[in-house]
Amino acid sequence: MTKVKTSFLIYALAVLTVLAAVIVILTVSASKTPEKSGVEAKIEQRIIKKSDHTYDGELIEEVRFITVHYTANPGSSAIANRNYFNSLADGHGVK
Repeated sequence: MTKVKTSFLIYALAVLTVLAAVIVILTVSASKTPEKSGVEAKIEQRIIKKSDHTYDGELIEEVRFITVHYTANPGSSAIANRNYFNSLADGHGVK
């Protein structure tokens, strides 16, 4: 084999090795649920008040999706955002 072919084969083998490692890492991490990974999550349910401006009160049969919303507001929290939208049910901040 020529020197160029040998260098190419070594480079290709290195790339394939890295790709295989990435696939293994992604597969292992995707298979870990919170129960399997040891991560514990506390979930609190705080429903927004029913109103014309926020939540119509319609019940759903099943939860199919959960949305995580990042506000980027310094000092903001999930409960602060929930409280803001809950205040809209009382007519505060509604134009």
